[in-house]
Amino acid sequence: MAFQVHDIARLFLVRSPMTHKKLQKLCFYAQAWHYYYYNKPLMQTDFQAWIHGPVSPQLYDIYRRYGFDEIPAIEKSKVPDFDRHTVSVINAVYIVYGQFTGDELEVRTHGETPWLTARGKLPPFQISHAIITPEFMIDFCQKSMNQNACEV
Repeated sequence: MAFQVHDIARLFLVRSPMTHKKLQKLCFYAQAWHYYYYNKPLMQTDFQAWIHGPVSPQLYDIYRRYGFDEIPAIEKSKVPDFDRHTVSVINAVYIVYGQFTGDELEVRTHGETPWLTARGKLPPFQISHAIITPEFMIDFCQKSMNQNACEV
Protein backbone atom coordinates (compact mmCIF):
# COMPACT_ATOMS: atom_id res chain seq x y z
CA MET A 1 0.00 0.00 0.00
CA ALA A 2 1.39 3.37 -1.02
CA PHE A 3 1.19 6.25 1.44
CA GLN A 4 0.07 9.82 0.92
CA VAL A 5 2.98 12.08 -0.04
CA HIS A 6 2.27 14.46 2.85
CA ASP A 7 2.67 11.62 5.36
CA ILE A 8 6.11 10.76 4.00
CA ALA A 9 7.03 14.46 3.96
CA ARG A 10 6.16 14.61 7.66
CA LEU A 11 8.66 11.83 8.36
CA PHE A 12 11.37 14.08 6.97
CA LEU A 13 10.05 17.16 8.77
CA VAL A 14 10.27 15.38 12.12
CA ARG A 15 14.04 15.38 11.63
CA SER A 16 14.52 19.10 10.95
CA PRO A 17 13.04 22.20 9.36
CA MET A 18 13.82 22.47 5.66
CA THR A 19 12.92 24.30 2.51
CA HIS A 20 10.20 23.09 0.22
CA LYS A 21 12.82 22.37 -2.44
CA LYS A 22 14.79 20.11 -0.11
CA LEU A 23 11.64 18.31 1.03
CA GLN A 24 10.64 17.66 -2.58
CA LYS A 25 14.03 16.15 -3.40
CA LEU A 26 14.12 13.96 -0.28
CA CYS A 27 10.65 12.63 -1.09
CA PHE A 28 11.73 12.01 -4.68
CA TYR A 29 14.76 9.99 -3.57
CA ALA A 30 12.60 8.04 -1.11
CA GLN A 31 10.20 7.16 -3.94
CA ALA A 32 13.07 6.11 -6.22
CA TRP A 33 14.75 3.95 -3.58
CA HIS A 34 11.44 2.32 -2.63
CA TYR A 35 10.76 1.45 -6.28
CA TYR A 36 14.25 0.00 -6.51
CA TYR A 37 14.07 -2.12 -3.36
CA TYR A 38 10.41 -3.14 -3.30
CA ASN A 39 9.30 -2.64 -6.94
CA LYS A 40 6.35 -0.54 -5.85
CA PRO A 41 5.69 3.09 -5.03
CA LEU A 42 6.17 4.42 -1.53
CA MET A 43 3.76 7.30 -2.18
CA GLN A 44 0.62 7.80 -4.20
CA THR A 45 2.09 10.56 -6.32
CA ASP A 46 3.97 11.15 -9.51
CA PHE A 47 7.12 13.23 -9.66
CA GLN A 48 7.45 15.58 -12.59
CA ALA A 49 10.60 17.02 -14.16
CA TRP A 50 10.08 20.67 -13.23
CA ILE A 51 12.61 23.45 -13.74
CA HIS A 52 14.06 23.08 -10.22
CA GLY A 53 14.20 19.28 -10.31
CA PRO A 54 11.76 16.50 -9.43
CA VAL A 55 8.51 17.77 -7.92
CA SER A 56 5.34 16.08 -6.68
CA PRO A 57 2.51 18.47 -7.63
CA GLN A 58 0.48 17.26 -4.63
CA LEU A 59 3.34 18.05 -2.24
CA TYR A 60 3.89 21.38 -3.99
CA ASP A 61 0.26 22.35 -3.36
CA ILE A 62 0.59 21.57 0.35
CA TYR A 63 3.80 23.51 1.03
CA ARG A 64 4.03 26.18 -1.67
CA ARG A 65 2.93 28.88 0.75
CA TYR A 66 6.39 28.66 2.32
CA GLY A 67 8.08 29.79 -0.89
CA PHE A 68 11.84 29.78 -0.24
CA ASP A 69 11.42 29.92 3.56
CA GLU A 70 11.96 26.87 5.75
CA ILE A 71 9.03 24.67 6.64
CA PRO A 72 9.12 24.23 10.42
CA ALA A 73 9.94 20.86 11.94
CA ILE A 74 6.95 18.98 13.32
CA GLU A 75 6.43 16.87 16.40
CA LYS A 76 6.76 13.10 16.05
CA SER A 77 3.27 12.72 17.53
CA LYS A 78 1.86 14.26 14.32
CA VAL A 79 3.26 11.44 12.19
CA PRO A 80 1.53 8.07 11.81
CA ASP A 81 3.43 4.88 12.55
CA PHE A 82 5.09 3.27 9.55
CA ASP A 83 6.41 -0.21 8.85
CA ARG A 84 10.13 -0.88 9.27
CA HIS A 85 10.75 -0.98 5.49
CA THR A 86 9.36 2.52 5.04
CA VAL A 87 11.30 3.86 8.01
CA SER A 88 14.53 2.24 6.78
CA VAL A 89 14.16 3.89 3.36
CA ILE A 90 13.45 7.28 4.93
CA ASN A 91 16.39 6.92 7.33
CA ALA A 92 18.78 5.89 4.56
CA VAL A 93 17.68 8.71 2.24
CA TYR A 94 18.09 11.23 5.03
CA ILE A 95 21.52 9.91 5.96
CA VAL A 96 22.71 10.21 2.35
CA TYR A 97 20.95 13.42 1.28
CA GLY A 98 19.85 15.21 4.45
CA GLN A 99 23.15 17.07 4.75
CA PHE A 100 22.53 18.96 1.49
CA THR A 101 20.53 22.14 0.97
CA GLY A 102 17.62 22.30 -1.42
CA ASP A 103 19.77 24.16 -3.92
CA GLU A 104 22.51 21.52 -3.71
CA LEU A 105 19.93 18.77 -4.22
CA GLU A 106 18.55 20.65 -7.22
CA VAL A 107 21.99 20.71 -8.82
CA ARG A 108 22.43 17.04 -8.00
CA THR A 109 19.10 15.96 -9.53
CA HIS A 110 19.81 18.07 -12.64
CA GLY A 111 22.81 15.84 -13.29
CA GLU A 112 20.98 12.55 -12.72
CA THR A 113 19.25 10.45 -15.35
CA PRO A 114 15.65 10.43 -14.03
CA TRP A 115 15.22 14.20 -14.39
CA LEU A 116 17.36 14.44 -17.53
CA THR A 117 15.57 11.57 -19.27
CA ALA A 118 12.09 12.82 -18.41
CA ARG A 119 12.90 16.30 -19.73
CA GLY A 120 14.44 15.00 -22.93
CA LYS A 121 15.72 17.85 -25.07
CA LEU A 122 13.91 20.63 -23.22
CA PRO A 123 16.03 23.63 -22.28
CA PRO A 124 16.78 23.85 -18.53
CA PHE A 125 14.39 26.74 -17.88
CA GLN A 126 11.43 25.54 -19.92
CA ILE A 127 8.38 24.49 -17.92
CA SER A 128 7.72 20.76 -17.99
CA HIS A 129 5.20 18.42 -16.45
CA ALA A 130 6.87 15.31 -17.83
CA ILE A 131 6.51 12.36 -15.47
CA ILE A 132 9.65 10.79 -14.05
CA THR A 133 8.68 7.16 -14.51
CA PRO A 134 9.36 4.32 -12.09
CA GLU A 135 11.59 2.80 -14.76
CA PHE A 136 13.77 5.93 -14.81
CA MET A 137 14.03 5.79 -11.01
CA ILE A 138 14.86 2.08 -10.87
CA ASP A 139 17.44 2.40 -13.63
CA PHE A 140 19.07 5.30 -11.78
CA CYS A 141 19.30 3.30 -8.55
CA GLN A 142 20.64 0.22 -10.34
CA LYS A 143 23.44 2.28 -11.84
CA SER A 144 24.00 4.15 -8.59
CA MET A 145 24.34 0.96 -6.56
CA ASN A 146 27.82 0.60 -8.01
CA GLN A 147 28.59 3.90 -6.28
CA ASN A 148 26.71 2.99 -3.04
CA ALA A 149 24.20 5.80 -3.65
CA CYS A 150 21.01 3.83 -3.00
CA GLU A 151 21.81 1.49 -0.13
CA VAL A 152 19.28 0.86 2.62
